Amino acid sequence: MEQGYDLIHEDNLYYYTYDYEINNNEYYYVSTIHKSDNAFWICNFACKKSDKDKYHDLFIKWAKTIKFK
Repeated sequence: MEQGYDLIHEDNLYYYTYDYEINNNEYYYVSTIHKSDNAFWICNFACKKSDKDKYHDLFIKWAKTIKFK
């Protein structure tokens, strides 16, 4: 299955979203991209697709708290 993703840039955060089905269960994902001094990081957040509206803004809020030392 080939699927394209649109990279979103908001409030100094880069992320993309997608839906995926596993064993007849649909899930919603937010993958955030972060840069540290010597690496790039991808952090994934997931929930049931039916809870997408409940969790999307929280995933973004949580992603903005990620720090690297």
